[in-house]
Amino acid sequence: MIKPLRKRHVQVWTFLAILIPLGIISSWWVVPKIVTDRILHPPSSDALPILIKTISKDDYSVSLRRLEDWSAVQLEWINHSELTTPSAIIYELYPENGSDSLEGAGLIGRIDSRGIYHFPLKRDSINVHLHFMLYDIIHQKVIDRINF
Repeated sequence: MIKPLRKRHVQVWTFLAILIPLGIISSWWVVPKIVTDRILHPPSSDALPILIKTISKDDYSVSLRRLEDWSAVQLEWINHSELTTPSAIIYELYPENGSDSLEGAGLIGRIDSRGIYHFPLKRDSINVHLHFMLYDIIHQKVIDRINF
């Protein structure tokens, strides 16, 4: 190897000796952090004090709760066992609009595993009979209907 070629060889290897560690460090630095699970409903709040009505099934119980002045109404869902469908979503149906399907339904929230879930309800649905549908969004089928 002649002298100019050796000189160029040393320059390239010196450049690579600096560039490779910088590349490793910068790629480690830009790796995104682990994403935590995000649930469709906010963390469970406290139950409202007054119980209006409860419907109990084998796997779960559903209750309506309210404040003293009816300023807030809440749907309480208690799972007694694991759900067999991982994609269960609760919709509020509005049969007075002539629709008993998901087209006119309002999304309440998602039910995951065993536990207690509290969902706030809209104030305009307080004084009417409430109808809910538990729907499996993956298989696109109705799991259950709850009528208060």
